[in-house]
Amino acid sequence: MQDSYDFIFFDPELRNGFVEFVESQGVACQLREDPLGFIVALPDSIDDDLLDRIEQRYEEFEQAQAERMTHSGGLQQLAGIRFELPDGRSCMVPLEVDVAHRLLASFSIEEVQQLFQSVIDSAQAVDSDRPLCQTLRAAAHERKR
Repeated sequence: MQDSYDFIFFDPELRNGFVEFVESQGVACQLREDPLGFIVALPDSIDDDLLDRIEQRYEEFEQAQAERMTHSGGLQQLAGIRFELPDGRSCMVPLEVDVAHRLLASFSIEEVQQLFQSVIDSAQAVDSDRPLCQTLRAAAHERKR
């Protein structure tokens, strides 16, 4: 899927339950594995009401994931965010689990990845001698091109 809503799971059983729910709503999804876990990708053409229902159900699965992770310990307590370097290589930044949970409580995984990608892209373009307002203006000008 080119443009999609991505939902991440760390437990295949919970992912499968979410997929069953999504498919019962008449939405096709794609599954893929990621170093962070299991991704369920839904088309971005879903209407807002249906997406709200799906996101509400996902929150229930997130709660179940959090409970399982709290009780399981071990390697499932790892977290990270993947982004692309300017040379095309993919890179993973490890995060403390608490930080990852706080980020994902407020943002989707897609939004967190966009945030990290924006930071990386901006860091590459920053001229440390230039005032911030000029740097922002130059970045806005580049985006218009």
